[in-house]
Amino acid sequence: MPELNKANRQVCDVDIRVLKTKEPFLFFDTANTTTAGLSGDSSYAMSKGARAVAFQNPIEGNMKIEAQVYPFKLFSLFSDGVINTTATYADKQVVSCVTGGKLVLTVKEGVEIQTGTIFCYPEDSFGSETEVIKGTYDSSTKTFTATEASEIITNKKYVVGYLVNRTGVKRVNF
Repeated sequence: MPELNKANRQVCDVDIRVLKTKEPFLFFDTANTTTAGLSGDSSYAMSKGARAVAFQNPIEGNMKIEAQVYPFKLFSLFSDGVINTTATYADKQVVSCVTGGKLVLTVKEGVEIQTGTIFCYPEDSFGSETEVIKGTYDSSTKTFTATEASEIITNKKYVVGYLVNRTGVKRVNF
């Protein structure tokens, strides 16, 4: 069977369907190229040294899709088939101190900082084991308060890192 290969500037359509019901599973029209490398061979029963009966082996092959933009549903095919709408990820921000001993963070809508995951450092020391500034975070005022107020000085910059829970996103686990 010849190898099918399509490519043009207008892009290719990818239409993947549920084999049993023919229901569309995934459609997107932003692929640059699609290639279907399919092959099959036959096994033969011999009779007196000649091929007598052919048995078709299942067709095998690879489908290759190249695109600059992939829909999340395609990535879900590679994993468990589920697209989640919540995510946990690491974030950090550089904050300038306005009030001694405290840092006011800018937290986006739909983002919640996980309790116990916030760490503060002087500006050029993020991740240093010796320069971490201990303190507490108040989610209602979005304020990090140092345990030792003298560790956060007015008009100096600090890096605050944390884990966030976010809703309204698309996430696929591999």
